[in-house]
Amino acid sequence: STVMAGVVAAADLPIERGKFGYEQRTCYHHPDLFDEDVPELILESPLSCLDPSSTTAVLPILVLGDQNAGKSTFLHAFTHAQDRNFLRLTSFLPVLSSAFVNGRFLPADADPEALRDEAPFMDTDVARGTFLLTASSFCFYCGEYGVTTFDASSFPPLTEFVAVQMTEFGGDHLDRLVKYVEENKEPQQTDAELGEVLRRSVTILETNKRVAYFVNCAALLETTKNGWCLKQDELSKLKRRIGMLGATMGAASILFQVSRVPRDAVDKETCARTFTQVCGCDLTSPEAEDPSEQDKAIGQVLEDELGKEGAAKELEARHELNTAPAFLLVRDVVMSLMAEHPSLSIAGVHATRNLQEDFRPQGENCSEGVPLSAAGVTITLARLLSGTVPEVAGGVQCAVEHVLRCCREVRESSKEGEVNLWVSQHDFGEYLEEREGHLPMPGPALLQLFSQACDILVTGGLAVRTAGFSALPAVGVRRASTGETLAPVVEDTPAAAASGPMMVARGGGVVQQGGGSAAIALPWCEELFEVLTRESAVLAVAEQVVETGTFKFVSPDMQSEAKNMATGIASKLRSCGALQQDPWDLCTVAWGAFDYKVACQCAGMEADLNLQAGSAGQLPEPWSPVESETKVVATIVQE
Repeated sequence: STVMAGVVAAADLPIERGKFGYEQRTCYHHPDLFDEDVPELILESPLSCLDPSSTTAVLPILVLGDQNAGKSTFLHAFTHAQDRNFLRLTSFLPVLSSAFVNGRFLPADADPEALRDEAPFMDTDVARGTFLLTASSFCFYCGEYGVTTFDASSFPPLTEFVAVQMTEFGGDHLDRLVKYVEENKEPQQTDAELGEVLRRSVTILETNKRVAYFVNCAALLETTKNGWCLKQDELSKLKRRIGMLGATMGAASILFQVSRVPRDAVDKETCARTFTQVCGCDLTSPEAEDPSEQDKAIGQVLEDELGKEGAAKELEARHELNTAPAFLLVRDVVMSLMAEHPSLSIAGVHATRNLQEDFRPQGENCSEGVPLSAAGVTITLARLLSGTVPEVAGGVQCAVEHVLRCCREVRESSKEGEVNLWVSQHDFGEYLEEREGHLPMPGPALLQLFSQACDILVTGGLAVRTAGFSALPAVGVRRASTGETLAPVVEDTPAAAASGPMMVARGGGVVQQGGGSAAIALPWCEELFEVLTRESAVLAVAEQVVETGTFKFVSPDMQSEAKNMATGIASKLRSCGALQQDPWDLCTVAWGAFDYKVACQCAGMEADLNLQAGSAGQLPEPWSPVESETKVVATIVQE
């Protein structure tokens, strides 16, 4: 057939050794519509991503969930040209080209064929599915399926194509991420470079706000004489996974797709007790919702494509799944768990039907597997595209968010014995480059907003600029006896920076060179820095500092915690006896004064710190640049 001519894959999806372990690959080119003017979809690995261009918009979607829940089936559907229903799928969604790569992170000596739990796919750790269509076809599809979040005005004027880029995290990989996030432990597996994979995976979680979570209903439940009941270990696993998403993703919208739904009764009382025992809260049941406008639009599309009888049959099958007792139980479970994480929102909970489960092969096709449900796949995609995605208040707030994340990444990259405090525009550019394809707006646009984002953080009291090209903050310290501001000479020139590494010794560690007035830093205090840059706080910090010009914690508990931090910082500063004879402790004074000010601001109280060194009540003299083994130039500058 003409479609088969565009297939570049074996039907059995062979397993091959790849960059991060074992891989399965397939791709598709439309035999008539794909030509040299259509961008090629090339994925080096499951973690590779497409870069947007002047003519191609990239739309990232994250697909998570349980083993054998239908995730890979959904991603692979857009390349599965051998399927008997692929032509119908492309009549709904005219795909020009598509690519699928499925990855499993195992050592080289593993048996590839033992990796398949259910053919044709390996048990997925990370997979990537991408398909390309014209911008006009994408907008037409959205209009037909009631997707109101996209239309022609959603993309730049020169956009010709839309690439939908879906990343899948399998159940085992999700559990690795749970452990990685909860314990901050990185497994050692040099063959598969799993440490790098986990770091990239956390980045994908932080930057993707449109998410589908596939729940394997049959795996979450077990049958008893009184009906289906919740499995405690599977429920606990689901709770920890959602908790990890809440801790890493910030504000995100999650669409839950429930697969493999049994039709039998459930034991409601036992399920409620199990949920309370495992989760520590009650299982609640929301009221049934009326059909949405999108449901009505989907019904009309099915009738146009399948006829009244075919549409009625499809809708009846979907209604049966969405009213099954087991599905309603799982819906209540996920909604009750999500209620514990206010930063996460629910885009919907639906029973998924991406395979034509009522298919019965006959004659020479009796060995044929279950084909795709073209209607089911396109409905799942439409619901994903319709999910409410939290929007930022313009590009500046988005830039502030990512500057905060960049500060966190730079600090975490510190070598042993060093503390990386300063973030420059160059650092921010490298940070954005690593995330291209996963950003809510083009990287170059965010990079142009770096200076404005820094201004907001500095004037908002959360960040400080460098004292020239030194590693010290631009903090003024006044002499207690006279009120005089101490302002020694600073070599604020690129030549000073190029003369050698400029570090400030402190407590056995060193701080890297500042890099001029364009660089900024958040507080040095590790505890204060962590609460301001943890993923669950980044959105709130950026939103408040952009809208109000300052920041303080809203929660009384966090205000109390910040007050305790300020008290601790002040106590350490007042006990700095070495200040009388050791000029290097000026680093402690400068950073301590800044950290104290930020902690007081976050606590909503006035900063009131009178630093005195020894009985004389004066800071030592002279305060001037001095030479040492670390070639320090500069100390503290005037406010």
